[in-house]
Formats: sequence, structure tokens, C-alpha cells
Amino acid sequence: MFLRRILEVPTCVPYAALYLETDQNMAATQAWLRANKYWLRIHYNFKEGSFAHQILQEQVRAQELDYIEKNISLIGPSLESLGSLPQKEAFHIIKRKLLDIEFKDLLSAANKTYSPLNHLIPVRQSHRAIYLHLLQSPQKCRAYSLARFN
Repeated sequence: MFLRRILEVPTCVPYAALYLETDQNMAATQAWLRANKYWLRIHYNFKEGSFAHQILQEQVRAQELDYIEKNISLIGPSLESLGSLPQKEAFHIIKRKLLDIEFKDLLSAANKTYSPLNHLIPVRQSHRAIYLHLLQSPQKCRAYSLARFN
């Protein structure tokens, strides 16, 4: 991960702790968020009977959307309850669920190795690593992250 090199974090720090500290989402979560946003856009904008809806009935598209619908229902909200909400609210609910699942997984992975950071993470869940956004120079970011991880 390029972030480890930019911040010069030692290799003994697990990736889970690094993700939690820098408030970065894993690539899998980002991909799921984009796929869910795409699915919701299709669901809300292309009503049945429209030309765009007929185009999207191809075999490949139908399989992709079935897979995404199945995984949305696995993370919690039912498709019926999402259908009654506006598009932005529905996406916000799905995004919050995915980020909560990711946070729980990262926290359990980070807790497998002892680190003083593990005691700070649950307290700072809503706004992690604000210092990385406040520090202006890369040298200050590196120095601060090295001091925190060592």
C-alpha cells in the first residue's frame, strides 16, 4: 500500500491499524459502494417499460444486478424498504452499513495485535486521524505518524 510508504509506517504495524488510523476505506468497500450506487441509479432512474430498462435486460446485466441485489439484502436493509426511500437516503443507509461492517472487520483484525492505538480507535470512530488533514507538509505527517506508531 502506497500510504505505508508515504507515511513511512513500519512494517510491524498491521494494515488494519493503518486503515483505521488514516480513515481510508479498503478497495473492496469502495468497489461495493460504487456497485451499489450504480444499482440504485438503475433502480430509481430506469422505470419498467422504458427503453433504457429494456436495454438493461440483457443476460449479463441481469446477472450483475441479481448479484448486487442479493448482497444488498445480505447486509441488512430489504429491497422493499429501500424502494420506498429517496435515492440519496437509500444509498446513505447502504453506505453506512458497509462502512460499519468494514470498521468492525478492521477493528477485530487490529485487535489481534497489541497496539496502544487499539484503545483510541473506538473513541475516535467518527473522526479518525484528523491530524493528517490538518498538517500541511508531508514531513510533518510522516513525523507525526512515526511518533504515533512507534
